[in-house]
Amino acid sequence: MPQIGTTERAVRLGEVPVLSANGRYLVFRYFFGDLVSGTTPNNDIYLIDLVTKQIQLVSVSPTGNQGNNYSSTYDSLSISADGRYVAFASDATNLVSNDLNGETDVFVRDTLTGTIILASVSSTGVQLGANTLDFNLSPAISANGQFVAFQSQANNLVPNDTNGDDQDIFMRDLSAGTTLRVSVNSNGEQTRPWNIIASADSRNPSISGDGRFIAFESNAINLDPRDTGVNNFDIFVRDRQTGQTRQVSVNSQGQVATGASLQENSIGYPTTTNGSSNPVISANGRYVVFQSGATNLVPNDTNDRVDIFRHDLETNETILISVGIDDSPANGGSSIGVSRNGAISSDGRYVVFQSLASNLVPNDNNNAADVFVRDVIAGTTERISVNSSGQEAVGGRAYTNSGDATISDDGRRVAFLSRSSNLVNDPFAPFSYSIYLRDRQTTDLTPPPVLPPPVFPQQQVTPSPSSSPTYNSGWVSNLLTAPSTANPFVAVNSIPTVTSSTGLSLPSASSAQAGAWWF
Repeated sequence: MPQIGTTERAVRLGEVPVLSANGRYLVFRYFFGDLVSGTTPNNDIYLIDLVTKQIQLVSVSPTGNQGNNYSSTYDSLSISADGRYVAFASDATNLVSNDLNGETDVFVRDTLTGTIILASVSSTGVQLGANTLDFNLSPAISANGQFVAFQSQANNLVPNDTNGDDQDIFMRDLSAGTTLRVSVNSNGEQTRPWNIIASADSRNPSISGDGRFIAFESNAINLDPRDTGVNNFDIFVRDRQTGQTRQVSVNSQGQVATGASLQENSIGYPTTTNGSSNPVISANGRYVVFQSGATNLVPNDTNDRVDIFRHDLETNETILISVGIDDSPANGGSSIGVSRNGAISSDGRYVVFQSLASNLVPNDNNNAADVFVRDVIAGTTERISVNSSGQEAVGGRAYTNSGDATISDDGRRVAFLSRSSNLVNDPFAPFSYSIYLRDRQTTDLTPPPVLPPPVFPQQQVTPSPSSSPTYNSGWVSNLLTAPSTANPFVAVNSIPTVTSSTGLSLPSASSAQAGAWWF
């Protein structure tokens, strides 16, 4: 039976795509300054409304200029369920006033009102300390945009942070204006390394929709009594309501992972194995997916490859996601990828991942990484990195063909990166990445309603290190005039449109700027 669905190119040369849960908005990183007038080449963050095709610069300063340094160079992005709020990291110093720490910071942009706020501050508004050397803050935002989790080596965001330069996980409540550390054990103790010369780093947070649960990876030995004390990264979940922290890289009997788990290179593919990686928690807070080379998480795991697993926090069941045809082990390594914040649907039913395996679906003959969706309820695996005729991606390079995928809540839309030359008609594709959008159905997309926003107070921020007085940055305005709720985006380019086979209104090929947009 032919595969149903359509594949279109969303952005040529774009990177780190993340879909909103409702499937309408796509946030991504883009270097070339040709999407919004007045910008120059720089790693910036943009957002596209996939219904109206309107595009907005996210990493923009209070005075209307693009950020004066790179944004999310090493980081994932995160977007609220309705696409209104975008969390990202940036080295720019002009996104809010008086940003004096000279460090990578976390920002949250309200794309409805055109305001931006600094999120990586303490409860008293102190910026993370200078010389923190945080290159990767991995921000993750809750469904309504109220809570932002991130990682940092800073020791001045919460009291009694005395574990040196070890990375911790923090959560900022933008409504309450408070910051707390979540990488602590059930007794509230900070992380401890396995020996005195090692570090106890916690990283890659993922947050549930209501902000109650935060999943993260850590090589600390004191977060769960079951931890064996080996210097491997494991997966943990912190419940802010009960104060419990527990390890979830365990099998269904509660035994901790043995063997090793993925460490990935810059594009998210397996290199060596040493610790558990890339946890993603479902919006309902029940399921955590992660990648692992452990051999004891499920029975008969004999493929000697990194696999994808899903752990149920209610039943404690752990299942294999990257399963081959007839439930056989995958014959290639699998990864969640850089765009991990959108790797699982809110109810945990759909999981998207990338894999070098050739036995997950029939007729996988391209000898390259592909994108797959696992439907846990139906027990099916579908390859996503195909063109609208169902042909597999070709023309890319092994380890760099297709990946970094993110999925909408209903499992219908998947955005991913690829260098393939045949997903659309593009002879230059093998030489550079493009972002593609796969619609697994063919009916029209009905725009979802705009959700009511949470109420955030004005932000009090104190520069650090500095003896300067505390100032009130408020919610600074950006380049765009604050739009109405009926039309939350301002078109920055006038681009003719045509109608695609999906029923979406897409820009015509002749009007596309420098590789942006479709076709």
